[in-house]
Amino acid sequence: MRCQIVTGQRVVCIDDDWGTHNGVLPQTAPVLGLIYTVESLRLINNMEGEVALSLTEWEVSEAWWSAEHFRPLDEARLHRFREHLAPRRVEEPA
Repeated sequence: MRCQIVTGQRVVCIDDDWGTHNGVLPQTAPVLGLIYTVESLRLINNMEGEVALSLTEWEVSEAWWSAEHFRPLDEARLHRFREHLAPRRVEEPA
């Protein structure tokens, strides 16, 4: 599977079932539905093309997360959603 994520891009976590991979506890791992920024990428399995991400929001620079747990954030869709949620000014009849 080809990675569609690039450095600097915002991504959303789509799977937060991290198990105990690399001794990381679930409460210290990315959370389903939250948005993160990709700091850097690296290939972790050349044969299968598996990519890992480091995240800007993570203070531990050695933390790498499988790209399969994220998808690129659709910024236009997020903007439309936020506009939909924004309070609208209703004019009172005179």
